[in-house]
Amino acid sequence: MLRTLQASPAGPSQAEVDHLTSSSAKVLHISADSMKDPDWKMNNLLTGQPGLLRASRVPSEISQYDQERWQSTTLSNPSRTQKRKHHINWLAQEAIEKEAEDLDRAAGGKLTKAQTRSRYGW
Repeated sequence: MLRTLQASPAGPSQAEVDHLTSSSAKVLHISADSMKDPDWKMNNLLTGQPGLLRASRVPSEISQYDQERWQSTTLSNPSRTQKRKHHINWLAQEAIEKEAEDLDRAAGGKLTKAQTRSRYGW
């Protein structure tokens, strides 16, 4: 496949194409199994990553919500009536609190789906 490459304005230059087609260029083959950590769950439990422990919080750098700004508003402390009637500010507060659990549940579903696909081949 590399032997038929031609330089194009949007792609690699002719020198880069020549380097790729020469015998000095080395192509690495990486298997997915070599990149997997067999003790991922224990390592995450030891380091305290979010999602695996109940009531854990997602760091603000990767959170979907602006937590500092939300805490500065009066809406961040919903009343009992707002909780009972499912007001929008209570639902937003609950979403912020359960973000780690939701991310963990989504990752678990994707893992299960990938395992099923690899098992049955579809």
